[in-house]
Amino acid sequence: MDLGNLAQYGRSRSTTGWATNPLRRVVWWLIAPYFRGAATRIDAAINAKFDALVAANALDASVGAGSSASAAEFGKTWQERLSATVASQMGGLRKDSYAIAQRLAGIEEERGTLTERMSSLMREFYSTTDGFDRRHGQLEQAIRDVQAQVASHPDDKGLVVAKSPSGDRLLVRQHDHIGRRIIDGEEWEPHVRKAIEAAADPDGIAVDAGAYIGIHTMTMSRCFSAVHAFEPQKGIFQVLCGNLALNERLNVTTHNVALYDRSSAMRLAPQDHQEVEVPIRDGQPRYERLKNAAALSFEIAASGEEQIDAIALDALELDNVRMIKIDTQGSDFHVLKGAKQTILRCRPIVIFEWEQELAALHNSTMKDLHEFFDNIDYEVEILHETTPKRQLDYIAKPRLGA
Repeated sequence: MDLGNLAQYGRSRSTTGWATNPLRRVVWWLIAPYFRGAATRIDAAINAKFDALVAANALDASVGAGSSASAAEFGKTWQERLSATVASQMGGLRKDSYAIAQRLAGIEEERGTLTERMSSLMREFYSTTDGFDRRHGQLEQAIRDVQAQVASHPDDKGLVVAKSPSGDRLLVRQHDHIGRRIIDGEEWEPHVRKAIEAAADPDGIAVDAGAYIGIHTMTMSRCFSAVHAFEPQKGIFQVLCGNLALNERLNVTTHNVALYDRSSAMRLAPQDHQEVEVPIRDGQPRYERLKNAAALSFEIAASGEEQIDAIALDALELDNVRMIKIDTQGSDFHVLKGAKQTILRCRPIVIFEWEQELAALHNSTMKDLHEFFDNIDYEVEILHETTPKRQLDYIAKPRLGA
C-alpha cells in the first residue's frame, strides 16, 4: 500500500476501492485528520499561542530569574522543541498508520483467499448436491421399477388368457411387451398376418421359424393344411403348446429346437449380445421378469455350455412348403441357408426379418441375403420398416417365369 496515496486520496493502489471496502473507509475517517494539513495547522496554533504569551508579558514571567537568555531566544528554543515534539508525534502516527495500512492489506489478501476458498467450497457443495440429486433420482426410479414389477407379477407365472383381435385365445404374460399389446386389444404385426393370408394355400405347408407364443402360427393354421412351428426356448415353447391346445389347432407340429444352417448346439447369447436385459436363474431366463421374451438371441455354443439343439430345415425333407416365416433375432440368413434345398424344391413365399446389429453377431450382411435370393431367382421387397435401415421385415417371392 502506498502511504502517500493514502494520505492524499484516501485510497490505496489495490484493485479493491474504498467504495466497496467498508473497513478501510472507517479506518480512514479515524486517521484522515492527521494527513490533511495537520502539521501546518499544529505549527500555526503553536505560533499563535506563543505570540499571545509574548504580548501579555507572560513569557518574561515564566523565565527564571537566573536565566541569561533573552525572551526571544527562549521563545525560539521553546518553539523548536514543540515543533520537534510535534514532528516526533507525527512520525509515530505515520508509523501507526503504515502498520494499519499493512494490516488492511493483509486483511484484503486474507479476504481474497477466503473468498476463493468459499467459492471452491460452494463449487464442491453444488457438485455434491448434483451427485446426490442424480443418485436420488436413480433410487426413485429403481423403487418405481420394483413397484411396477410387484404390481405386474402377482405370482411367478404371470400368465393370463387374452383374446387377440383375430379371435384366438392366447396365454400371455402381463408384463411382456407383446403380451401387454394383446391384452390392450392391439394386433401384433398386422403386416405379417396380411402377407400370410395373401399366400394362403389350403393344400400347402407353412413353416414358422421363431414361432414365439404362436401369434402367427394361429394364422398359418387357418390358411394352410399343416404348419411346422419351431421355438427353441423351453419356457416359451410350453406357452406355444398351451395356446395351440387352447385353440385346438391340431394341424400344427411343434419343434422345441432352433433352425440354423446345420445341425449344431446353440446357447443363449451373453448379455452384451442381447437387445433386452435378461434376468437368469439356474441358467434359465426368468420369463416372469423378462420384458420382451421374443427379443432373445442365440448363438453357436461351445462344449460344456447350456445347450439348445439346432437343425437345418432341409433335414426334415418337407414337400409342398408354400410359406416360410423367419424371425430368429439375427440368424435369419443362416436359417435360409439351411432351408435352401427346400426353397429350391418348393418355391415358397418367404417372410424374414433383418436386424442389422444382431445379424452382424452372426457374421451376415444384407448383401449376403440379396445374393442368396438372386442366386435362387427370387425378388425381395420391403414388407414393413420398423426402424429405418436397421430393423425391417422383407418378403421374397419367386420371379415370374422362374
